[in-house]
Amino acid sequence: MAEFGSGACGAAWSLLPLLLALLRPSSGDGWDPAGYLLYCPCMGRFGNQADHFLGTLAFAKMINRTLAVPPWIEYRHHKPPYTNLHVPYKEYFKLAPLLEYHRVIALEEFMEKLAPIHWPPGKRVAFCFEAAAQRSADKRTCPMKDGNPFGPFWDQFDVDFDRSELFGGISFSASYKDHWIRRFPPSEYPVVALPGAPAQFPVLEEYRPLHRFMVWSDNLVDKGESYINSFLVRPYVGIHLRR
Repeated sequence: MAEFGSGACGAAWSLLPLLLALLRPSSGDGWDPAGYLLYCPCMGRFGNQADHFLGTLAFAKMINRTLAVPPWIEYRHHKPPYTNLHVPYKEYFKLAPLLEYHRVIALEEFMEKLAPIHWPPGKRVAFCFEAAAQRSADKRTCPMKDGNPFGPFWDQFDVDFDRSELFGGISFSASYKDHWIRRFPPSEYPVVALPGAPAQFPVLEEYRPLHRFMVWSDNLVDKGESYINSFLVRPYVGIHLRR
């Protein structure tokens, strides 16, 4: 008899999370009744966005909502088109490996296929801390699109928010898991859209292992190997110099 976690038995167990994600209850069009989590990766450049992504992935799993994976924001103000670029997650990383951890969908796919039916204009609610709403004129509106990169991020999907849902006295930590689920049940709030990542920076140590689910895309791997073979001699050491 094969040992638990070894051979064919181990392979089958390793695929179980992916199978469960693919077999989750859904409507005929793929809608997840457990709800969705959306956010703008609006803090910093790639490194900051990646840290926030890991924390957000953990938060989505904690509150049992499918994460709509946003595009990366690249700031190209030094060359044409002199504006932000929104690069789909799959351009740099594979989406499928994330399913081994939790349910995900590309935000682009969510907006194209699901939002028109389940999150149409007129039903788009913004969620934010009460303190954040104090920046608005009426003190009751989430500043979802104030300034750059917030405005351009949602504008790429033609999203405007119809009303705001404010909250306070809670945080994104695991100790508030039940608070989030009770306060915002998916039956009443099918989509939770946040102005920023529900995560800390730097990423909490407990969430660092999640980076194993971020697998480079084949295209990026090919480019990297081509560069290495053209300009470097193995073995080599790579360092990231910052000032």
